[in-house]
Amino acid sequence: RYSKALDAIRKLQNEQRGDIKALEVEVELFSGHKEQARKLRLDKDGAEEQKKELLESARKLKQKMDELSGKISKCDEAKKQYDKTAEQKRKLEVELGMMEGQKLQLADKITEKFEDSLDDLEIYSNKVM
Repeated sequence: RYSKALDAIRKLQNEQRGDIKALEVEVELFSGHKEQARKLRLDKDGAEEQKKELLESARKLKQKMDELSGKISKCDEAKKQYDKTAEQKRKLEVELGMMEGQKLQLADKITEKFEDSLDDLEIYSNKVM
């Protein structure tokens, strides 16, 4: 009887050792899963922080683009005004050239008319001017 009890105790001990080893393997596996979950949580938190930073950067870039678009519009308006003024200047220069030509023609006519008399020319020029 005693040896049967010892055999039963040994058998129970062996079973419990097996159960303990299985539980230790399970605990080790769960510890690995726990560590992996912790790392994933850290990765997720880092990714969320990076996402916030990227969204903020995108918002700032959009704001800067809007500012630049406004400046570009102002520059376009200034260029249109410059082009308009340049065209007016060109027209005035053409008109000035024509008037200078007319002035020279008139001076030639006056010189022809009063070629013989410089005194008469002085008198005429004083009347005209």
